[in-house]
Amino acid sequence: MRKILILIMLLLSGCAVGPRSEVPVAIYDLGLVHSPHVADAVKSSRVETVNLLVAEVISPIWLDSQAIRYRFAYHNSSQSYAYAYSRWIAAPAVLLTERMRSRIVTDTDNKVIRDKNSAKADYGLYTELEEFSQVFDAADNSHVVISLRAHLIEQRTRLILAQHRFHINITALTPDATGAVTALTEGTNELLDNLLDWLTKEVANRKLSAQSVTDN
Repeated sequence: MRKILILIMLLLSGCAVGPRSEVPVAIYDLGLVHSPHVADAVKSSRVETVNLLVAEVISPIWLDSQAIRYRFAYHNSSQSYAYAYSRWIAAPAVLLTERMRSRIVTDTDNKVIRDKNSAKADYGLYTELEEFSQVFDAADNSHVVISLRAHLIEQRTRLILAQHRFHINITALTPDATGAVTALTEGTNELLDNLLDWLTKEVANRKLSAQSVTDN
């Protein structure tokens, strides 16, 4: 009798004896490396004779995970949420670090030096990711925001030669994780285009200044 009562309770509570079906999690990265946006004539003038240390991108604790983050601007923009069944293959700062190094190699033919070889570098590029998320202006309308602060440092003296804050804002085509990933990937490519332009001009100006001092 007791066994019969237990069986009835299990049936009424909706408990399944067999294994539960799980929703598959979609894993995303930043796609294929974006082709350089500069012509060959411009590329040849880019930095090719300096050793550049591209340090790992750092990020705040709340971005240091594989979560794809989003906010509700119309409700409480100070709260950050994560999609339950979609995530990055690695934390955004890790993905951005590798993409940045690949783009610099491709776009400048420059030798990218890792942190362990920092003593050999002429300059160091240090960056901090401040925002990398989707923002909903309404339930069916969203955009993505990417904010990155960059510092160009002379490795020998540790002096900050230049610094700049990059801010990207792109509309997401769909109000979901897929729309967020697509827009964040597009925004990352635009961010790196802008970063490379800034970096090239700053390093070129430093080399011209150094050459002028040598000539005098």
